[in-house]
Amino acid sequence: IRGHIGDDDPLRTEFYTRADPDARGDAIGHTAWSFMHAEEVDDAIRDRLADLWDERVCHVKVHPEDKAELKDFYWFIRSDKFSAAWWLPRLVEALTLNRELNTNGRIGEQLAAAADELPRVALDALTMLLAPAETPRRDNYDLRTRSLAPVIAAALKTSEPELQDDARSLMNHMGERGEIDLKRRVQAILRANSEGDATTPPVRDRW
Repeated sequence: IRGHIGDDDPLRTEFYTRADPDARGDAIGHTAWSFMHAEEVDDAIRDRLADLWDERVCHVKVHPEDKAELKDFYWFIRSDKFSAAWWLPRLVEALTLNRELNTNGRIGEQLAAAADELPRVALDALTMLLAPAETPRRDNYDLRTRSLAPVIAAALKTSEPELQDDARSLMNHMGERGEIDLKRRVQAILRANSEGDATTPPVRDRW
């Protein structure tokens, strides 16, 4: 990613051929983690890491048995060096390729912040992350407390009936799973954002 070697470098080729997928995932995740601790990252270096990620995703599409390469994508998000327009669609893509992908309780705030810009993709990502009945404890707390209400509210604020219906479906589903105050939290966000706008869609539930 510093531009010192090319894609055909022998050591690079050997690493992505011989190292096990878990080790490859550790390496790319650690690199993204290092971005989080850097005050500034050159655009060229960031873009090369982005290109490397896309390369590895293409590899996993052909070799799904290597899905462990994608396990630490949350560090790309948490680093705050990539735009939501870049990472959010790739999060959905990674979840599609690896349904066991965890976020280790580290992206709740980022997902909530991205929802106003990309409400459909944010809702899709959150729905996939919360789909397992036994969501890992750290992910479960982070996503439910930091992402759930803001992402649903962002979807309800749109003028897209299908997106609004999907948001209500997730709200009802999570209500059945114990989020009994979710409607109140969503309404509070809508009120704060709309300042009494009469066009704000109603929050309906069935629990």
